[in-house]
Amino acid sequence: MATFARLQSQVRDFHKNLPSGGGAGRRPVVVLLHGLGGDRNDWMSPFRDRNWPFDHRHAPEEVDLGSHDRPPLNPLPGVQTRLFLSPKLAPNRSGADGSDDRSWWQALVGAGYHVFGYSQVGDLMMPLSRGPVAEFKAFMQRLQEDVLGAAEYRDRPVVVLGHSRGGLIARAYLGDAEVKADRAGRFPQVRGLITLCSPHHGSHMALMDDKIIGFLNKVQEVVPKLPNDVGNSVIESLKAKADAYVGAHGDEIEPESPLFSALRAQEPIASGVRCLSVGGTSPRLLRIYLWTYTADSLIPKRSAGGKLQFRWRAQPVEAKGASPVPDGLPLRLLGMDLDEIMPGRGDGLTAERRCRFPATFSGAEHLTFPVSHAEALWDPSLQQAIIQRLGSF
Repeated sequence: MATFARLQSQVRDFHKNLPSGGGAGRRPVVVLLHGLGGDRNDWMSPFRDRNWPFDHRHAPEEVDLGSHDRPPLNPLPGVQTRLFLSPKLAPNRSGADGSDDRSWWQALVGAGYHVFGYSQVGDLMMPLSRGPVAEFKAFMQRLQEDVLGAAEYRDRPVVVLGHSRGGLIARAYLGDAEVKADRAGRFPQVRGLITLCSPHHGSHMALMDDKIIGFLNKVQEVVPKLPNDVGNSVIESLKAKADAYVGAHGDEIEPESPLFSALRAQEPIASGVRCLSVGGTSPRLLRIYLWTYTADSLIPKRSAGGKLQFRWRAQPVEAKGASPVPDGLPLRLLGMDLDEIMPGRGDGLTAERRCRFPATFSGAEHLTFPVSHAEALWDPSLQQAIIQRLGSF
């Protein structure tokens, strides 16, 4: 009989849908690996703030600002300083386990798959011998020993589905020397690796801090000397903020970083693992709108009590040039023409072409979908395409 006791003490935060008994034929167990900064709820409840659940495809509704004794401050409708963002996509939970009916979790469980997900540590991936890669390796060994080795799951293959950095962690695990050399059944039989928007060749967005700092250095060379050296102080502050924005985790996924050298050094992975990568081509995460008063806001109307009042209403106007984000960012001013934020070429954080497996993954399949980095966590067409292929793993 499978036991989760030791696994619980190791992982602490996991969720499973591994019904006892045969069930689901001999379909694989799907192990879910979330991306940087996330947790298992990315797969179960993706419409949280951290996942950028904005409906950037639809403009916000007109806003009623109530009745006033005077017309709007501007004599004519005009742009104000208040901003609208794309509307939020609201949660729509229906699972007894708290999962959302548009989540990967419900899509997989509904299709009859046994699923397991956990919240990994947020440390850097390097060195591979510790941090999230080492933790995942230990987790997979314990999962095999205490759960998948039990009679009801024995010999059931495993497919790892990773989003963003989760795909890189799975790739590192499958390249591990001990995992590849395993003949004693210490680790699960992994028959498939599927990665969603994982930067297998790095992300040029991770270079943004270097570009911005370089630009500020050039500005610093020509900025006039001001009392108390105010100009340099401001620039140094901006440089520090740019460096902190990308941070060590961003530096780790720069193209040709030590991480990718380490991954290549231990590859190819074991034979018999079917690999499928997915790259997104919609870099739009959200839109920004200014607002204007409607012309109707300037027309006084009598209230029920006979008093003249103005009903202020605001309508959104997209801030062209700055919106949508991030493909509206003026990064070309910094000498950056990033596939990551170009429509048709990236998902806002990763470039579609850099989400493909390296050449050492012979026979790997690649899919291109019009989704952003965030939308990959809830797009139904993508979910159905992957589930359709899972049936042949």
